[in-house]
Amino acid sequence: MADYGSTREANSVKWSKEGDPSDWTDSTAGSNTFLQSDDYITGLGKVGASLVVYQRENLIFGQRTGIATAPISFGRTRGGIGCIAPYSIVDVRGTNAFFGRKDVYIIDGESPYSIGEKIRDKLFSVATSTELEKAFGYNNTLQNEVRWFVTDASDNRLCFVWNYQLNEWYYYNYSDTISSGGRGAI
Repeated sequence: MADYGSTREANSVKWSKEGDPSDWTDSTAGSNTFLQSDDYITGLGKVGASLVVYQRENLIFGQRTGIATAPISFGRTRGGIGCIAPYSIVDVRGTNAFFGRKDVYIIDGESPYSIGEKIRDKLFSVATSTELEKAFGYNNTLQNEVRWFVTDASDNRLCFVWNYQLNEWYYYNYSDTISSGGRGAI
């Protein structure tokens, strides 16, 4: 869990007892606060065996330690690329794709790389960073694509689609409001 508590902990993550998500007090439960920057957490993801803590300007990778009382170690931080839209983080083939401040990325191991070369100019010209922060996406496994929905300043409802099998991009306008999507939804 990230950004938790009655007073927000925007730089912290917390985990429950192994095997019991309702027990937050056991010796195997824990928390970590990331104080190396003022950057706050924008999301969490899982890439392979790693936990990824997304911040606006950083990615922090956590690994299992095998130690019951300290089950997660946060070691590697990738600075300069982060996630601006929490709901843009989409699980794709065991990794994550997401919206960064200036591009669309996917993580390979512990390295983010751009997948947005063919669409980034269009995406960042039609939507401001405030509008992009509200974007959401889902993996349409039936079509081997990720769909991200954005509403621009003129209230246009837009869908940016990345076909990960063909590495191709598509762009759609929708007349209806799209408020959510799910696995295999069309």
